[in-house]
Amino acid sequence: MAWAVFALLAALAAAATAILAKIGIEGVPSTLATALRTGVVLVLAWGMVAVSGQWAVLPDVSARSYLFLALSGLATGISWLAYFKALQMAPASRVAPLDKTSLAMTIVLAALVLGETITWPIAVGAGLIVIGALMTLTRSPTAIATKRETVGGSSRGWPPLQPPRRPSSRRLASKVCRRI
Repeated sequence: MAWAVFALLAALAAAATAILAKIGIEGVPSTLATALRTGVVLVLAWGMVAVSGQWAVLPDVSARSYLFLALSGLATGISWLAYFKALQMAPASRVAPLDKTSLAMTIVLAALVLGETITWPIAVGAGLIVIGALMTLTRSPTAIATKRETVGGSSRGWPPLQPPRRPSSRRLASKVCRRI
């Protein structure tokens, strides 16, 4: 189950990524923000290769592995560029769930390309993730109420799970930066 620990660490880091990126992207072109983030990832990844001594394996990597890792890198780059552009245009709480539908897409691609089996529990779980992601994008019919129709800080539709007045990304970032 060591893989599950790393998978959960990856999920936690991905969650932090959305919030940190949303704060950091304010006033920065999305492509430049992606390039800056990629530079940090590049230094971190090659640092881990150096620390773990994996340099020695580099000459033994096959041309096929190089090809597919390069294609994976292109897909990652496209994903990150699109993700940062979406974060510039919408709240992280709306972008991140839609981005996570990639899990269901991965399951389908793994079946089609790698021949992996999709069991009923996997199919239902992936379906629920997609449904959950889509639910975060919907509003109840009465949630589009005017201020006059608002009762107790929320519309007569689904009640908010957070206070109606939140600090902007800029105010939050300045509070965090002052503490550092």
